[in-house]
Amino acid sequence: MIRDLIKPRPSEPQDLLAQVPVEEAERTTGFYLSLALDVLTVAFAFWVGLLYQELLFGGGSLWNIALVATLFGVCLSLGLYLTKHALRRTIVLGVAIIGLFAFTFSPLTISFAGVAIPLALLLVLWGEALGRARIANSLHTRFFHGAQPLLAKTATALIVGGLILYIPFWTPDRAFFSKQVFESTFQAAAAATHRFYGEVDLTGTLGTFAASLARYRLLGAADFRRLPPVEQERVTREMTATIQTQLYASLQVGPSEERTAMSAIFYKLALRTFGDFEKQFGSWFLGIWLITVFFAFRAVGIVLSWIAGLVGYLFFQLLLVAKIIRFRGETETQEVVEYV
Repeated sequence: MIRDLIKPRPSEPQDLLAQVPVEEAERTTGFYLSLALDVLTVAFAFWVGLLYQELLFGGGSLWNIALVATLFGVCLSLGLYLTKHALRRTIVLGVAIIGLFAFTFSPLTISFAGVAIPLALLLVLWGEALGRARIANSLHTRFFHGAQPLLAKTATALIVGGLILYIPFWTPDRAFFSKQVFESTFQAAAAATHRFYGEVDLTGTLGTFAASLARYRLLGAADFRRLPPVEQERVTREMTATIQTQLYASLQVGPSEERTAMSAIFYKLALRTFGDFEKQFGSWFLGIWLITVFFAFRAVGIVLSWIAGLVGYLFFQLLLVAKIIRFRGETETQEVVEYV
């Protein structure tokens, strides 16, 4: 009887896996933030490509391209710190580079795109590798220190790729921008100049520009300010006429151009200058033109890359303040080579 009581009963089969609590994967804020950043990076790249296509066919605006390219740089700089997976980051950069030049694909440009896209991708990946190496070798997170190589190489990639794809469309007559693009760019620069130097007006005609220069010169003269108003008007007219004569000679225009917009006058002057260079250098002109345009836009690209880095840094600080990201110190063991 007792043996029957203490005899072990056969145990029922148990599912041990069912007893282990299942942890459901939760999507953190960082996942959605990095995903949105990747989408914006690709979207801005395609937007730059669309604007560049308009520029190739005589429309668009350099200011719009500069603005969107700067936003593209902001997303790149943030992604350098916030996207952790190397493969995913490489795919995003590859798609973005294709987007930069996707709208220019045609039978005329396909061979040039085959050179521009790999070269641009190589430059961007080079900047990415340099940036991540700087981050890995720094004790503290310094946003500009890590983002600067990526932004600089990206600016170079945009310029080099854009110039390569411009070659099929290039002719001596198209060695400069179209009249529409030039005038929109000139008017924006002239308006900015007028805000800082209110007396100088490049937004109007040659006559209004000469009159503004005359006023600018005369207002600085004490003798002129002591004259009666009638005399001031007479002296201003004489000074305006003198300046107009000087402008006719320097800009190579005649008196009939007095009511012509300054943007149109400077555009004609630029075309004449490029035409003279083409006659002087012959077949070498294309190479000289490419080098000149590259360094001119490279200087602008340096400024825009710093602006993109600054804006990216401000967004980075906002994420820190909002406690979406944080700094965490960590130590790691590393092998070094030394003498015995």
